[in-house]
Amino acid sequence: MRGTAALLVITLFAPVLSGCLNWNEHDNEFYDCDSQEYWVDISEDSPYPGLECESGPGRQLFITIFVYRDNEGVEWLINETSIATGVELINSVYNPSGIYFVVDEIIWVDEAFPEIQDDFGDQVSISQLGDTFVEGYNPANVNIIMQSNGWGQYSNYPWHSREYYISTVRASSFATSHVPGHELGHFLGLYHTHQFHDDPNSDSDLAQAFIWAQNW
Repeated sequence: MRGTAALLVITLFAPVLSGCLNWNEHDNEFYDCDSQEYWVDISEDSPYPGLECESGPGRQLFITIFVYRDNEGVEWLINETSIATGVELINSVYNPSGIYFVVDEIIWVDEAFPEIQDDFGDQVSISQLGDTFVEGYNPANVNIIMQSNGWGQYSNYPWHSREYYISTVRASSFATSHVPGHELGHFLGLYHTHQFHDDPNSDSDLAQAFIWAQNW
């Protein structure tokens, strides 16, 4: 009976423990996955705050990438090698926080990327991206559009459109610049901070963040 009682206790408590403890296969000990334990305050040494939990919880974000031809409709704006290098650079920023970007699909749009229209500022209109974009858009993924030079890079989430949540980046610098990682931060809900900028008064107006959140 004692053996049965002990087994019953273990059975009852196992579901409770399974939600807050994970098995660390490296040192064979249980460790607590309380995210607060791993939070790192922003600093010059750690400009991207996140969860310093290498063996802890992680999240995969799958990417759909749209690649157009240049403005003349001749050359592709980027190749697969540069895309892989750029994603690796993005992951160098986000992996320490437990976020892993994975390319799920590359859609090659056999059309010239649209020219800049002055009446639309530095952003590309969804209507200009064509039917291939509309058909290939994946609401379950992070949708990235490779654009030609001249366009401003931005993320369309969640303030500009509630139908298409996109991030646009310049194909020419995707493999070498941290700007794509910056834009994807907006996609994930991060606001601007310029704590270490030369101009200490350049921070965004955080008072607007609550209004946008309410609209969402």
